[in-house]
Amino acid sequence: MALREARIEPLATGQRMDVEEFVRRWDALPDLKNAELIDGVVYVASPLGPDHGEQDFRLHVWLGYYADGTPGVCGLANTSCRLAGSMPQTDVCLRIHPDHGGGTATGRAWLEGTPDSSVARDLGPKKALYQRAQVPEYLTYEIASGRLTWRSLGRDGSYRNIRPQPDGSLRSRVFPGLWIDPVALAEGRSLLTMVRKGMRSPEYREFRKLLRGRRQRKGEA
Repeated sequence: MALREARIEPLATGQRMDVEEFVRRWDALPDLKNAELIDGVVYVASPLGPDHGEQDFRLHVWLGYYADGTPGVCGLANTSCRLAGSMPQTDVCLRIHPDHGGGTATGRAWLEGTPDSSVARDLGPKKALYQRAQVPEYLTYEIASGRLTWRSLGRDGSYRNIRPQPDGSLRSRVFPGLWIDPVALAEGRSLLTMVRKGMRSPEYREFRKLLRGRRQRKGEA
């Protein structure tokens, strides 16, 4: 008697399951690109319009420029992350490579551990998950209002909005020199002018030295 291959049900928004079941289905559906499990609930992304795509691309370029010029810092786009019993997917994130003191590792098809800074569009379940998992920084950009919010974990473990500097820039507390001009983002102007300025700052030079020292110590171990 021929045995029928078990049918894998597709993932759909609103389904409830644990992370093991999500991973089982996700592995069996190689054509599925954008699905997340957040606190036991499945979210499958809808197609995105050109407005989101344009701004998303510009933020990727901004973070990519910083990562490309900073040895030991890695950027990841649309990558699943196994985190606190969930499987969120960041629009783009930065992490410090393990060889330079970072705490993440790559699994067979996802990131294991907590990214250092993440950009996404979710203001609800994902934000709550990242705060609980102690992701150090979380950025959101609201297309309709043009509002960029950069959050950093406070001493009490909850997010606090990073306040603009006198020049209007928002500046990372995890990645020195990672600066952005929110007005330039909203108006479609270059984001590289501000990050180049940040990467010429004394604190950025000290950060590079720190990363280089961690790499050397790991090589000597």
